[in-house]
Amino acid sequence: MAPCSSGCSHAHVPAQAPRAYLWLVLALVAGFSVVELVGGWWAHSLSLMADSGHLATDALSVGTMLFVLWLSRGRAEQAAQASQLEAQVALANGVVLLGLALWVGLSGLGRLVGYLPAQPVEGLPMLALAAMGLAVCLLNLALLHRDSHTSLGVRSVFAHILMDALSSLGVLVAALLVWRLGWQWADAGVGLVTATLMLPTALSLVRESQRALRLDSVQATASGSLSLPHD
Repeated sequence: MAPCSSGCSHAHVPAQAPRAYLWLVLALVAGFSVVELVGGWWAHSLSLMADSGHLATDALSVGTMLFVLWLSRGRAEQAAQASQLEAQVALANGVVLLGLALWVGLSGLGRLVGYLPAQPVEGLPMLALAAMGLAVCLLNLALLHRDSHTSLGVRSVFAHILMDALSSLGVLVAALLVWRLGWQWADAGVGLVTATLMLPTALSLVRESQRALRLDSVQATASGSLSLPHD
């Protein structure tokens, strides 16, 4: 998303945000994060537990986004604060996504090469949870798609959930391989591939958020200079 010109400094906070949709997304990602965590622990699936952690960060992102949208409904000063907070949250999300990608990648690599112990993965429960997770992600993406083009904060949440959808699809394939062919390494392999897919989106989100923060800083400085009394 290209930076705004000086005339649209806060255009990335939508005037009529779909708050009902955001509350629904929050409930779905928070609830299924717990389901995947418990199910991944029971099935001994690294990829499921990694996806659970990703969903938890999504829930935090959506919760913060709801606060930003509430704050942006106030006076112009509050809208300016909301715009800056939105970019800060997007930057934090990008950093968390980077950290998550590194953790998943290193854990998957550790299991593949034998540095980390791995218990046998239960393929059928893993398959069922992955299918449910993919359905939840696709529903959330449909709800957020339109506003992801106009709001940096919504776009950051959309990016997280898009990575979740790719992760769930990978887990689904891995579960089929574990269940039908007994390929236990597929779970760790998918975790490693998922981590690789996360990196470009996370880096892009960090760069764009930094640009937005620099733009807000420049505009705030210019506004402050204009408001100074002249001799």
